[in-house]
Amino acid sequence: MLHIKRYSNRKLYDTDNRRYITLPEIAKYLREGEEVQVIDHDSGVDLTTLVMLQALFSAEKRLGGWLPTSPFGKWLDFGEKNLPALLASLFGRDQFDQLVNREISYRLEQLVNAGNLSPEEAAWVGSLLLKPAPQPVRSEMPQPPARHEALETLLADLERLSTILDELSNPPAD
Repeated sequence: MLHIKRYSNRKLYDTDNRRYITLPEIAKYLREGEEVQVIDHDSGVDLTTLVMLQALFSAEKRLGGWLPTSPFGKWLDFGEKNLPALLASLFGRDQFDQLVNREISYRLEQLVNAGNLSPEEAAWVGSLLLKPAPQPVRSEMPQPPARHEALETLLADLERLSTILDELSNPPAD
């Protein structure tokens, strides 16, 4: 993951490679599948999404007209009050819940670090606010018995069949 700090003069500094970096370079890293995290140097706020959008719009400005306009108009029409529903539709419900959980956890951690909450209080608030991770669907298929159990069952069945065959082959005398 590429770690970038954004300074108050809006310069971006790649802390891993110890150099300033531009929006087109960030866009290149993203296209190559690199994960990027951008943190505000002064406040510690995560600015990753904002900088990714800036990189996207910077490319749009340079290349001119490669982004379709229809989704942006719909997003703006959707309005701020419906932002959670919009984000859920963009990311999918599970990803949106993970995003919200990550933000809640981050903010609780910041409150603990600042001394505004004790770790116990943060854990309690987290238990109230964090959504549990989706549980994997359990298969209803019966699991095969252990090998030795299956062998014992087969031997018992063979013994019963053998007894039945003996009875059939030797009918009782009248």
